[in-house]
Amino acid sequence: MVIPKKIYKGTIESTMVGPLYARANYGALYPEILKDPQAEVMLKKVYDMYPDQQEEFLIMEKFMDEFASLNFLYRAKEFDDEIRKFKAIHPSASIINLGCGLDTTNLRIGDDELRWYQIDLPEGIAFREKLISPVPNSKNIAKSIFDYSWFDDVELNAEKGVLIFAAGLLNYFPEDQLKELCNKLATHFTGGTCLFDLPSPLLKRIVNRKYKKLGFEGANHVFGLGNPKKVLKWSKNIKTLSCTIFFKGIKLNPKWNKKSRFMMKLFRIFRFYKLVKLEFK
Repeated sequence: MVIPKKIYKGTIESTMVGPLYARANYGALYPEILKDPQAEVMLKKVYDMYPDQQEEFLIMEKFMDEFASLNFLYRAKEFDDEIRKFKAIHPSASIINLGCGLDTTNLRIGDDELRWYQIDLPEGIAFREKLISPVPNSKNIAKSIFDYSWFDDVELNAEKGVLIFAAGLLNYFPEDQLKELCNKLATHFTGGTCLFDLPSPLLKRIVNRKYKKLGFEGANHVFGLGNPKKVLKWSKNIKTLSCTIFFKGIKLNPKWNKKSRFMMKLFRIFRFYKLVKLEFK
């Protein structure tokens, strides 16, 4: 595995740093949403590792304004809440993190009874392992999520429960690939639960325009989900589907700027971002 020497605009590594930046800086400002002290430590390490990358980091930080950062922070909270609910019913479950990047969900939730599997491309896992020390009951798998040989790397006990989640990942792939992935997961992980988030088609276009304007190209959103019921057509082995609209029910903090509060209202009204939960037959 090779540690990336440079974080280029729009690379997978650069998309990994954005959510980390949000959890580190805005988690410190608003711990009532989500507190992630490990992210603070990791972000400092990233900046120290790439002293010649100031221009790249400035572009990333410009994109990660208050609203974008709060969006990432809220997303992490929503996934944490769902995983904790699952853990309450399945205390010894296997939790599989697809496209883990620099995600620290396993460190925030902890619990020695759970078994964690982090899956990402070899370069992504190499970058992760440079920043996160090994922890008990946690295994990194350096493979594409579409290389289904990773199924064999997971010690599965269906009776104990399995939850698969993908945060900020599926929007980078075309629908045909997502259908195949869903079918493979549903067939292999019978009785499992799957969580993922997706933007609407309109938000996908808006974000891609912002990427282009900032010169942050190469990692554009590819897929946007309108009606969540569309996902039911991805596999005959989906038993139930539920969907949560981002920022629904969240109390707007008067400390947030006007743009952030306005955007959160728009996200609710136009259902710009969704957290989807599937249960497999």
